[in-house]
Amino acid sequence: NGTITPIGEIGVIKDQGKTFTISPNSGYIIEDVKVDGVSVGAVSSYTFTHVQENHTISATFMVIPQSFYTFTINKATSSTSPTTCVTYSEGVSNASQAYAVAQRWVVPTVVKNGQVNYYLYRQNLQQKATDETGDVSAGTASNLTGTDGDVCVSIRPLWWKVTENNDSRMTIRISDGPFSGAVTAHKFNGTTRKYVHVGMFHSTAQACTSIYSTSAKPVASITHDNFRTSTEARGETYNIMTYLTWTLLDHIWTFASGSIDSQTTIGQDYTSGNSGTTAVSTAAMLTANGYTSGTKTSTTTSLMYLFLGNPWGNVRDWAAGLKVDGATTA
Repeated sequence: NGTITPIGEIGVIKDQGKTFTISPNSGYIIEDVKVDGVSVGAVSSYTFTHVQENHTISATFMVIPQSFYTFTINKATSSTSPTTCVTYSEGVSNASQAYAVAQRWVVPTVVKNGQVNYYLYRQNLQQKATDETGDVSAGTASNLTGTDGDVCVSIRPLWWKVTENNDSRMTIRISDGPFSGAVTAHKFNGTTRKYVHVGMFHSTAQACTSIYSTSAKPVASITHDNFRTSTEARGETYNIMTYLTWTLLDHIWTFASGSIDSQTTIGQDYTSGNSGTTAVSTAAMLTANGYTSGTKTSTTTSLMYLFLGNPWGNVRDWAAGLKVDGATTA
């Protein structure tokens, strides 16, 4: 249910060292790691230094306890009371609890060539984190300029199912493990990926290069065609935003906020002006633990929600491929 890399009998030159990486399979977590038969905790890596004699390392893994969360959208009140039409019936009882759960679903990362280069400290994105929880600073600086990779929101595997959908309400059940009738955006070619990566500062007037930049301008004057061309130029480092990925993000935002009016919940972001004025990225985003909310009514200030910077621009990018005409969406 997991691996140690490298594995087997490994030769090491005397007085030199060797680092081993411990990785659980999807659906599992590290239970314990033992070095020479003594537990060193549930660590994701271990380094032998100044090797003088033979050593052993072993790991055990355990199934992640599966959790379920169910929320319902009241269609009868959704148009008149969009910020209060969501109720919870499983896993959590209010939006504050739901937001805390959703924060554990998303991990701030720096991704290079489609793989996590390192995790970011949630409280300050300018620092690396010790592991994928992002709760502890590694004490070293991160690089958000693109040199180390793209700055991303990495979403853990989730499954969901619409359990009820009629004229009065829609009920959605989400879980961190597969269940009967559920779908996921994480499965590709039969394999469940550890993360789905979304660019944290993905959409700007310049390009779809997900970096933190105080000079990047908002998307007020960029077209969907330009978004598409810019994204294609990134090559394989960006996955296509599939319908399932879009649906997953929509479910997470609704679940976390308890509202279907995201503009009121998150803020309007940069919805006015033009691309030649205020820059997209603001310093407040870096130390806001994933949510800047002090300027909700501003139409010329960029915001962050669940570590997704510039939601307005990102939404415009995600919508490429959707055709909206009046009240219909195709």
